Amino acid sequence: MSKSPRAAGVAILFATVFGASDLAAQGTASSEAAAPSESHLVDGTVLNPGATEPMDIQFEFTGSGDDLQAAILVPGANLRVELLEPHFLEKKFTFAFLEPGGTDRIDCDLFRGRDDSFKGDCVKAGGGAPGQITIEPTGY
Repeated sequence: MSKSPRAAGVAILFATVFGASDLAAQGTASSEAAAPSESHLVDGTVLNPGATEPMDIQFEFTGSGDDLQAAILVPGANLRVELLEPHFLEKKFTFAFLEPGGTDRIDCDLFRGRDDSFKGDCVKAGGGAPGQITIEPTGY
């Protein structure tokens, strides 16, 4: 959907002027639901502020519980953004990331829907228009 890898990265991660953004913080180990135990990909989308069409992304998950590691991948753009503090809770997935090429932190809170997908907003620390991320049903 983007014309170049840089454009895709900027659009997806709401970089530069932060016309959009996604991803969030942390949870407690006692309420963590089973997270993936081996590396696998899950499809998702991001809708940047002001955009009319969502962009396809993927989430890569490795490990589980307190050892969960995750990243956002932008297909066709050779872009990988490591997530900070990824935590699955019973009905919530939270994480954060640093804006590519910058130092601004983007925080996201995604909530589990009835179809087992996760949807929610991501906001740049300090405010700004939120971006929206959806993770397809995962079975967690």
